[in-house]
Amino acid sequence: MKVTRILTPLAIAISAMMGAQQAAAAFFDESKFIVRIGASYADPDDANTSEIREDYAEGFDLKSETTWQISGVWMPVEHWGIELMYIGSADTDLDFKGASRDEYGKRFAEFKAESSSAYINWYMLDESCLFQPYFGVGVNYTDFHDESVKSGLLGATDGIGVGYSWGATAQLGVDFRFGRGDSFLINASVQYIESSPDISAYRSFLNEEVKDWGDIDYDPWVFNLGVGYAF
Repeated sequence: MKVTRILTPLAIAISAMMGAQQAAAAFFDESKFIVRIGASYADPDDANTSEIREDYAEGFDLKSETTWQISGVWMPVEHWGIELMYIGSADTDLDFKGASRDEYGKRFAEFKAESSSAYINWYMLDESCLFQPYFGVGVNYTDFHDESVKSGLLGATDGIGVGYSWGATAQLGVDFRFGRGDSFLINASVQYIESSPDISAYRSFLNEEVKDWGDIDYDPWVFNLGVGYAF
């Protein structure tokens, strides 16, 4: 009797563990993965007004740049996916808008921006469709680095610092497969990223140091085109 009381719960536990293992195996067998790589065109949202000390200029003007991107998508269930995307460093020129003095110059500085995003995507059509549009929302981290000053706008300028930013992001995209059961695909997507990093400028003029100079409404629209593989 004692042996029965011991073995019965043990058998139930083992059976439950085996059932859970089989369910997990079936879950991952039905999961889909997509890996993509391609080019990105980052266009900062110049419609937004950047804050800046009024004695220098009316705002910043940011130039569009092209870079590369890579992403991976895990689709645990049909119609839903979790995507991680990395957009490589893009060289960005930082110009002034409405500078009131000729000696200020227009082109002030440049920096590099790279970002990482996490999305939850909703795929609208059945997975058997060759044309698969999707919509995603998520969070973005953008890092700004390799800042350099291009003009003597601030007098004897030592340099600038841009830093990093966290923000919300959303995307709309489409995957196109060449045939049913074909693993290769073409991807196109557009993303909007909220990004407003602080900018600090430093200069040595009569022992003066300028900090917390303003902020940049970077907020880029990013247009992606690439190829992918589903498995």
